[in-house]
Amino acid sequence: MNLKGFGPAGDAVDPRDALATFLEALGVPPRRIPEDLPARAALYRTILADKRVLIVLDNAGQADQVTPLLPAAPSCAVLVTSRNALTGLIATEAAAALPLGLLRPGQARELLAARLGAARVAAEREAADAIVARCAGLPLALGIAAAHAAAHATTLAAVAARLAGRGRRLDTLDAGDPAADARTASATPAIGQGGTRTRYAPNSPPSLDPGPAVRAGPPLGR
Repeated sequence: MNLKGFGPAGDAVDPRDALATFLEALGVPPRRIPEDLPARAALYRTILADKRVLIVLDNAGQADQVTPLLPAAPSCAVLVTSRNALTGLIATEAAAALPLGLLRPGQARELLAARLGAARVAAEREAADAIVARCAGLPLALGIAAAHAAAHATTLAAVAARLAGRGRRLDTLDAGDPAADARTASATPAIGQGGTRTRYAPNSPPSLDPGPAVRAGPPLGR
């Protein structure tokens, strides 16, 4: 489930609503789903008690958005991704943190080639390298740059030139969707490796770490 923790204000998925979705997926008729959050969480954990399930919680904003969605059974595992460190899960739920670094230049070029085709990237190698450098290893920024090149049938050199323009970089990295906008990501402080905060400085390449992934596995839950 995409928890939409970093979308527009008020867009984050409420744990109560997330539990209703999960319970329906697990076969609970809507009329049997309790109204309050604790009762929903208890029913959810009871159903999962004898099952082997991997639960993926993507784009979590805060630990309290995740905690009600954690099963109690040791046979279940949870994978949580977030731009925040979610240290509360590490402290209270024995979660293991897996910090993710930025893409290396070679990996970034592979991402562009996957989106635009290897032949196109090879034909404009210098421009592709400029895009990779300007996007600083941030997958979201690279994805948006590739989308601009594909949707507008423009050259990679034109995209690279727009990314080089002073004060225009974040406008170029706007996909027209708040959930896929590098400006949204850049406005959110992230905890990088070693516990340091990385922020976006205006008119400099986006250097925001995509954020740590927190993998919660046994022993997990309450």
